[in-house]
Amino acid sequence: MTFADVKNVQTVILKYRALSADDKLTVLAQLYGEVAAEIAPTISQSNVTDDAATNLVKQIQQMASEQQVDALRGLVEGKQSDGETVLDEHPTKALGELFTGGEKSTSFSSKEYDSLSTDSRLFFWFQIAQNLGKSVVGIPDDHMPNEQVSEVLDLIGTPEVEDLVSLLKKAL
Repeated sequence: MTFADVKNVQTVILKYRALSADDKLTVLAQLYGEVAAEIAPTISQSNVTDDAATNLVKQIQQMASEQQVDALRGLVEGKQSDGETVLDEHPTKALGELFTGGEKSTSFSSKEYDSLSTDSRLFFWFQIAQNLGKSVVGIPDDHMPNEQVSEVLDLIGTPEVEDLVSLLKKAL
């Protein structure tokens, strides 16, 4: 697929935006996973070393796995969070965190993400993808993309890196 065809780009973006949050995360993980080596120089050349994006990644890394997933879902869905404290989902652990200021509690605001430039958002997701399965919860090994995810990935095909960066900027 050539991205010179605007109609195809619009179709990909519309289909991507129609996906569930988990499916959007799957598409992003697949795309970044497949092209991480090629996209890294492009990101480096754009001189994006955004402290705000890096700080957001650090905030997510400090969360428990399920809270990471919830935060990332919120970001791809465009849901607003205003810096509330995120605690462990288990009531007894959460209560302990409230009293001790435990390691698993953290504050996360989507407003910071919303204020990022398009290049900074690209950099943010690149950093998240680089840390999948390490300091950021990864996609389970047995996860199989559903039909809608496969359709979006098939539509994207194997574009040139510059075309993929352009597409990601429009999607994010």
